[in-house]
Amino acid sequence: MRDSARQQIAGIEDRSNPTLARRLESSEPAQRERIVAFKRYAYEGKIARAEAEIAWAREGLRLLDDLDARS
Repeated sequence: MRDSARQQIAGIEDRSNPTLARRLESSEPAQRERIVAFKRYAYEGKIARAEAEIAWAREGLRLLDDLDARS
């Protein structure tokens, strides 16, 4: 998920993302930079969530290690 979101951000930044390109074609020129910025923000949120899940899972593994060490 994280790598996929990073790839999507790259496509947003260089405007090669096909979905974004279609949306930009049908939008007012004055709104295009706002659309791009918010789209990037949305994918940055996906990355943040993925990283939070990874951190949470690692903490769970550490907890299991600690509990096993006490047994």
